[in-house]
Amino acid sequence: FDCIYIIENMATSLLPIRKIYVDSRFKTNDSQSSSNFKFELTESILLPDKTVCFVDDIVIPHSWFNIEDTNKYIYVRFFEFATATTTDLKLALIVNEYTTEGEMTSALQTALDNGFGAGLLTATYDPVKKGITIVCNGSDLVKFFTNDELKAPNDWAGDGYDKLNPMSANEVLGIYEAQSLSISYTTNLLDLRGVHNVYISSPNVGSFTALGPRGESSIIKKVPVTADFGYFIYDNIVINNDFINVSKQLLKMLEFRITDAYGNLINFHGIPVSFSLVFMLNEDI
Repeated sequence: FDCIYIIENMATSLLPIRKIYVDSRFKTNDSQSSSNFKFELTESILLPDKTVCFVDDIVIPHSWFNIEDTNKYIYVRFFEFATATTTDLKLALIVNEYTTEGEMTSALQTALDNGFGAGLLTATYDPVKKGITIVCNGSDLVKFFTNDELKAPNDWAGDGYDKLNPMSANEVLGIYEAQSLSISYTTNLLDLRGVHNVYISSPNVGSFTALGPRGESSIIKKVPVTADFGYFIYDNIVINNDFINVSKQLLKMLEFRITDAYGNLINFHGIPVSFSLVFMLNEDI
């Protein structure tokens, strides 16, 4: 055991640093937010060959809303029977944290009323299907565009949008199934959590050997959202092979982005995030 201890000490002594504690409260002045910030070390650090890094001790506030500016739109087509006219509208839900299905249904109703006029469409929560049923009041017809439809070639005639990221509320509302114009439409299961994982990325930490859900190569950690709104997400589970190769890297100014699966920056509403970068030598890499 003494021999093993000596060998381990010799290996770790080659490392100029063992851990960096990152806290967005100490971000540089030109940083944008707690989800898009720079963190400057007091001195440059040159890491030796065969150095790996783990992201540990993560503390992230679940302080973002389930409807933010990045996912507030619904895309609705309305056919008015009396005038035989079709209108496509890109409607915005009010940015907020909706804690109950009833609150979410009321928000959808408000958006529909503001867009098409009160009394034309009625939104009601379905406790059996756990979705929202939207019914036309009369012989009018309605259609909600899914994300797949919005990203593909389509006949949408409303306001323009980014096909790669339509910033829709469809995943929260459960609008997944395409349909033609109809008297009524029922969404799938509401998902009031919305964001299931957050992704920590860095363009100058790591060897770019991992691919994100959209093909990104700078993600250094995926963090499951395990806490409800208003609480903190703690993640200190390190898997043996979940390391980043940082061999021969020179560290001084570190940059970090914390996003959802679509690459949208998470709005922490001013609350800081923190995590640790743990370094060790790995003779197997």
